[in-house]
Amino acid sequence: MRTTKIGVQSPSIEVENCVSPGKLIFDSGIGEFLEKAGIFLFPWQRYILDKWLRRGVDGWDFSSIGLSVPRRNGKSEIVIAFILVKTCLFDEKTCYTSYHKQSMTSIFNRLRELIGAEDSCGLFLRSFFDVPNKKGQYYFGPGILTGAGFEAIVSKKGARCDFLTRAGGAGRGSGFDNLIFDEAQELTADQLQALLPTADSSSPQVMYIGTPETIQSESRIFSNLRESIIDHVSSSSYWAEWSVSKMTNKTNRAMWYKTNPSLGLKSIGGRGGMTEKTIEKNLGMNDESFSTEILGYWSRKAVGGLFDVATWDALERDEPEPTTTEKIALGIKFDINGESFSVCIASADNDRNTFVQLLCSGSTTGPVSDNVQDGYGPSVYVDWKDWFSQVLIPIIKSKKCVSVIIDGIANVSEVKVLLSSYRLWDVNKASSKQGKIQIAKTSDQVFASSLFVNSVHNEEVSHDGDLEVQRLIIDAGKRTIRSIPGGYGFQSNSGNLTMSILECIALAFYGVSLNAIKKQPLNTTIKTKKPDWVFSTQSALY
Repeated sequence: MRTTKIGVQSPSIEVENCVSPGKLIFDSGIGEFLEKAGIFLFPWQRYILDKWLRRGVDGWDFSSIGLSVPRRNGKSEIVIAFILVKTCLFDEKTCYTSYHKQSMTSIFNRLRELIGAEDSCGLFLRSFFDVPNKKGQYYFGPGILTGAGFEAIVSKKGARCDFLTRAGGAGRGSGFDNLIFDEAQELTADQLQALLPTADSSSPQVMYIGTPETIQSESRIFSNLRESIIDHVSSSSYWAEWSVSKMTNKTNRAMWYKTNPSLGLKSIGGRGGMTEKTIEKNLGMNDESFSTEILGYWSRKAVGGLFDVATWDALERDEPEPTTTEKIALGIKFDINGESFSVCIASADNDRNTFVQLLCSGSTTGPVSDNVQDGYGPSVYVDWKDWFSQVLIPIIKSKKCVSVIIDGIANVSEVKVLLSSYRLWDVNKASSKQGKIQIAKTSDQVFASSLFVNSVHNEEVSHDGDLEVQRLIIDAGKRTIRSIPGGYGFQSNSGNLTMSILECIALAFYGVSLNAIKKQPLNTTIKTKKPDWVFSTQSALY
């Protein structure tokens, strides 16, 4: 007997951040209520709704919820079920917003049809809303309101759901128990700030529902939420997604079923369900667009970002074995206040890509630990000077080390004194470069940043997959350096991260490129995307 193939019903990624999990309540009357209302959910939809409604002694388990599912799978039916449950069974006030007015109107019309249906389901719902039953007409009675830029459903007890556009601060001043941000991939910071304060109940729930952001998306609100929940930074939060972990060939039908939970399911009452033909209509897309729109792929490329993260991920390698011809360079970077530091290393040999790695980062005011695994000393040190003395000085003295570039005006004097105690720097000389060690100038950081960006684009770099560095690559944007026309360093697009480590890696890469690669022009022609400004390799390196 032939078995019908259906989409995977469990999320590809699911994360719960909750201290004391409550109880699932779908089977405690909610499922029966929805069936009587004419809402029939697929297993995956029921699973998600059950998680959203998990409840403890102090209220709802999750105050912040994210759901990412490829288009046409039926996210809206979960939203409709959620709205009806919260309005009819819990007497709560909900605000639903979407990027497109058409989406808002579609949800509202679906609810209006359910409430006004000429069947037992409509009759059941009207017992909550008391809407006049006029056959063949829509219902603008006590239970349904319409106005300029919004619609609403209102129960007998005063519970309601308002449907608002995300424009002009709509909703400001109103008080809601629940906020639903549909099409969350298009949610901007201004819109979020206008509406978020309206969720002011004792146990509010804020829902973010959408698909992965694209390069054209205006903000990273949705992806930042995703990262914060997955990284367990956000408390009382829940995230679920159907997705592929990397860009996938669009003809891979197995991935269609992995990422589209409604694929192969038969529609219920003429609603829901997908067939392969639904997806085949999108085969005209390129693999990247298809992976994002149809397979739920999060490319993790920041809006306005400098790096293609898929390229960066593909450059991950095991740390190469040392060779006799290998040359290394160090980047040492202190933040502008001198409160933290980072040290990175770049190693180059002429028969492989330059390998970059974060050695150590930490505070300048307490103990530090490092990533060094090659026997230079213990893994925890009294302070940064102790680490420098035990770990960094032997590396600097080695013949393989051809360059050390130090940046950070607040701590340069201390570093010079430390180096002088090992006869590696003469504090009586005013020069910014002595032997293999140099104090970075603004032009060095500019050249280093541009060279590193170009080299990543051209796949001339490799790395060890450090997660902290990866977060910076995802979030990196340009920090304009006005003193040099077209020059830039790095800045955080989200505003939440410090780019010192990434600039430190660029300095190390720059140092080894200056001194270790054979004297031949380096390829700075970008294969995939050309930056706004590319410095002259010849003038920068030789």
